[in-house]
Amino acid sequence: MKKAYDVVVVGGGIAGLTAAVYCARAGLSVLLCEKQDRTGGLVNSFERNGFVYDQGIRAIENSGIVFPMLKQLGIEMNWVRSLVTLAIGSEKVIVTDTESLSEYQKMLDRLFPQNIADIALIMDEIRKITRYMDVLYGIDNPLFLDNYQDLGYVRKTLLPWLMRYLGTIGKIDRLNEPVVAYLSRFTKNKALIDIIAQHFFADTPTFFALSYFGLYCEYQYPMGGTGKLTDALYTYLKEHGVDVLLDCPVTAVDIEKHTLLDGIAYKKLIWAADLKALYRSVDEKQLSTHIPHPYELISV
Repeated sequence: MKKAYDVVVVGGGIAGLTAAVYCARAGLSVLLCEKQDRTGGLVNSFERNGFVYDQGIRAIENSGIVFPMLKQLGIEMNWVRSLVTLAIGSEKVIVTDTESLSEYQKMLDRLFPQNIADIALIMDEIRKITRYMDVLYGIDNPLFLDNYQDLGYVRKTLLPWLMRYLGTIGKIDRLNEPVVAYLSRFTKNKALIDIIAQHFFADTPTFFALSYFGLYCEYQYPMGGTGKLTDALYTYLKEHGVDVLLDCPVTAVDIEKHTLLDGIAYKKLIWAADLKALYRSVDEKQLSTHIPHPYELISV
């Protein structure tokens, strides 16, 4: 343990681990504080009687981000495709690729024969949004690539994608209407709307909700459980000299002195934990006299 760090990260879930990893990669001294007895948060697994159970999420969505991030960090893992099944009553469709939308449409037609025309209109919208997703995730996210010096890649891959991206992002921005209200444009059958939007709150933006029909094809599963991903990030931290404190809730932060945990100093504080806990940890009197610089305190 040191007395001072370039960065202190509070919260050892997937956000905190990722933040700490990239701070370490940048050569900064890092302390990670986690109130539980292990890191990972909801991206975790445990073994019992020879079986592995995922205690949070059941798959990892690549979306052009996770795999290039791991490649950039030099982390190797074994993955398998995590198939999604769309089921309504006794009917079901296994999503293998975007063509599975046709099977999904047929299933809806069988269940709602009086709304076949409405379903066709809705499926056209879903396919349109899926095409937008193909543009957004058409290449590995450039933020996780280190080959900007490769002019061939920049000219042949990055710039053409950027032009498609700029032409698509405006269309996406216009799909912020709540999904239930948006679907109501195409059908008055409330049961049909509820079936299609069942996984989301009524006010979920349309693009986020309906884009999942495309993202189902992006689900991947780490061999050995979802916790293998956070285990790999934790191992990276230990190999790169990051100090990790487990069973260590942070209950007080002195934003004037840039200290916490009885005097450990920081230059930057990344809060990747419960925001309410942050508000409880900061002295209100300090807030009234000292407004942190935007880059002194970062919440993720």
